[in-house]
Amino acid sequence: MKKFLGNLLSSFLGAFAALMTVFLVIYVVIVISIGGIDKGGPIANAQDVLHLKLNVDLVEKGKQNPLQDLDLPILGLKKEVGLVEILKVLDDAKNDESIKAVFLDLSGVPAGYGMVEDIRQAILDFRESEKNVYAYGEMMSEKAYYLASAADQIYLPPSGMIEFKGISAEVMFYKDLLERLELEPKIFRVGKFKSAIEPFIRTDMSEANRTQIKSFIESIYRYNLEQIAESRNLNYDDIRLMSDSLLVRNIDDAVRLGLVDKAYYFDEVIKKMKADLNISEEGKIRLVSMEKYQTENLEIELEDPNKPKVAVIIGMGDIMPGQSEEGSIGSSTIAAAVRKARQDDNVKAIVVRINSPGGSALASDIMWREISLASEKKPTIASMSTVAASGGYYMAMSCDTIVAQPNTITGSIGVFGLLVNAEKFLSNKIGVTTDRVKTGAFSDLGSPTRQMTDEDSVAIQTEVNHIYEDFTTKAAKGRGMDVDDLKDIAGGRVWTGQQGLENGLVDILGGLQKAIEVAANSAGISENYEVAYFPKEQGFFGDWGASASASIKNQFIEEELGDFKKYLLPVEDVMKMQGVQARVPFELHID
Repeated sequence: MKKFLGNLLSSFLGAFAALMTVFLVIYVVIVISIGGIDKGGPIANAQDVLHLKLNVDLVEKGKQNPLQDLDLPILGLKKEVGLVEILKVLDDAKNDESIKAVFLDLSGVPAGYGMVEDIRQAILDFRESEKNVYAYGEMMSEKAYYLASAADQIYLPPSGMIEFKGISAEVMFYKDLLERLELEPKIFRVGKFKSAIEPFIRTDMSEANRTQIKSFIESIYRYNLEQIAESRNLNYDDIRLMSDSLLVRNIDDAVRLGLVDKAYYFDEVIKKMKADLNISEEGKIRLVSMEKYQTENLEIELEDPNKPKVAVIIGMGDIMPGQSEEGSIGSSTIAAAVRKARQDDNVKAIVVRINSPGGSALASDIMWREISLASEKKPTIASMSTVAASGGYYMAMSCDTIVAQPNTITGSIGVFGLLVNAEKFLSNKIGVTTDRVKTGAFSDLGSPTRQMTDEDSVAIQTEVNHIYEDFTTKAAKGRGMDVDDLKDIAGGRVWTGQQGLENGLVDILGGLQKAIEVAANSAGISENYEVAYFPKEQGFFGDWGASASASIKNQFIEEELGDFKKYLLPVEDVMKMQGVQARVPFELHID
């Protein structure tokens, strides 16, 4: 019945998506025919300033979406910006004489600190061109200000708001909910720090979990403040006091304490840019969006079949068996991409870019195997983004070199299993009972409709222990460590990239571009190579068709639940789990 209803829903969503496509095409044709789309033509006698608006979802690599400005999530046309594209635009603009400056338009930044760090480093690199970077936002979150601090000048309006109060990590717990529904979770884990299961058996953090979370968010924040202090020419102890004591409560405080340059409205910022660029008051500044800059500077780069390549294989999301879907890493998809890069003689080195909290232990192992085979044949480098932990670390551990940002979340080398007994829920809440016949004592092992026996528990825990031993043995081999030494920093404990560098889990600190450079240098092709991204895009309509149904579903959920959506998703994730899991704590919100 569940499969039937699932197929029925998929058919409905597919038909709906097809119908919406027809209306979308008609809409676009009409808009173009009446000239409703801004062609972005140049303004006479204007100076160009690259305008980066980073208040949309940030992904590792954007898709070719000619209709993204329509921003219709219900049709799978959700506007998003790719990190790869941002880095390229900033690098191109650095050497482009027509671009006189960069204008960062910031409020919130919907991305983790690892991805933000990549952008921040690219901004600092752009400033080496001796062109100015201006940051402006009406409201700046802690993360947005951290990014803004890389700019030459920071402005907010007098009535604006800025956060400078430190970061916190929040974990949601579902024990009471499960008890009210009479759902009984049965947990199997290895390692006192493997806290991903705590939300289902506790109402608060264990001391071990509190210790590790405190450790890694303190590491992240100390690094952030050190970078801010350096960029703003401030003393670390002074800005730490500002943060811990909430000394920045309005824009006047931020200006007085040196975090912000001036309280300026948008028009005053434009006026300041004109003055810096020696433009008269009657002169014009053209704010060129990232999309417009890409269009105006579009170069058809045909792949040279004879040119050596660095293959960058991108995985972002939870790790699942099978094909990748929107927001997930499918082991079959990534394994095939790694295999293709390994077998391609023109690919001289491989970078595995990982942004994942983990997931299926089986799927992680499938990808590990292909990555291991690749590392035996050619340089294979891991590039850790915001998070590459548990199953995400599993993907990285057989690479020759692991590159992570100082504020990357990594480690969490551990596994767990979770089974839920729904017998009382079915009987007492919705009036459903079950009965069974079986051929052996363990034929219905793992059934959600009966109480687990002690013998069942021993069998499953034995398997979890075996997978943990396999995980740690492979990790120790990949890192060239003794297994016992590896276990001292494993047990499911989460570390930052900086801490990982100190304890041997990480080799080099840096972002995606650093990892690509390491790969090229290792292959001896640093002077002349191309970067090829995998898995290959299917083209706009192919990629759009694959994600439209999920987008429709998510849009309906958001319409009904709003901000409460985040409380539903972890429970939904449990229903998707297959087998033993290697992942970090559920819904760890770091703000």
